Amino acid sequence: MNITVIGGGNIGTQFAVHSSDKGHSVKMFTSNPSRFSKHLFIVDNCNNKTRIKICDNTVLENFPLYCPKCKQEIIISVKQFNTTVITEPDA
Repeated sequence: MNITVIGGGNIGTQFAVHSSDKGHSVKMFTSNPSRFSKHLFIVDNCNNKTRIKICDNTVLENFPLYCPKCKQEIIISVKQFNTTVITEPDA
């Protein structure tokens, strides 16, 4: 499905990322496109590159990142382009 998001604020960006993770083609229109110039690639459990766009000032904590290929979710934290994969101990 082709999705167009108008507005690159918090909700528009989250919707775009979620839709893209589900395999949809997403185009975003924003008044400040330079904020969305960086791509973050996460290589997940199945060696699939999951891609999200982040800004210089993006901070994600305990962000669930879904892989449409293996249908699994990993939890990441991002600050200043430094990415940490959160591993939770088994109960």
